[in-house]
Amino acid sequence: MTRLLTMSILLLFSLLSPAQDSMNYSRLELDVRQLQREVLILSQLVNQLRTRADLPAPAATQVLPAVPDAGRSTSQEQDRANPRWVDAGRWRGLRTGMSELEVIEQLGPPTSTRAGDAGVVLLYALELGSASFLAGSVRIQEHAVVAIETPVLK
Repeated sequence: MTRLLTMSILLLFSLLSPAQDSMNYSRLELDVRQLQREVLILSQLVNQLRTRADLPAPAATQVLPAVPDAGRSTSQEQDRANPRWVDAGRWRGLRTGMSELEVIEQLGPPTSTRAGDAGVVLLYALELGSASFLAGSVRIQEHAVVAIETPVLK
């Protein structure tokens, strides 16, 4: 009887071990995602600071003209740090019937796209912290805008 009880307890613990490993793995995945978000936010802040540092100083304090620096951020990096679509005025300029290319010209490239039977959805999203983000979308059917959801904080 004691031997049966001991074997059943050992069997139970051996079954619980993979579940514990799975929970640890899930927790690690969440930690990695959180760190990735924080790195992205910090990268955006660094790019913003670089952009400010690249601005010319007032004429009274500027001694020499600025020399082009190979380390300056490209326009794509600046678009990622300060995307055009966060400007509410650009969203007000959108109208139903516009083409997809006109939307991209107005707002910049979407963060992601979703294609389906009902057409294409251009998604614009910016993570503002670990629990909040700004998101808007434009739904396109037959190469024309049919619905516009202006960005809101979620």
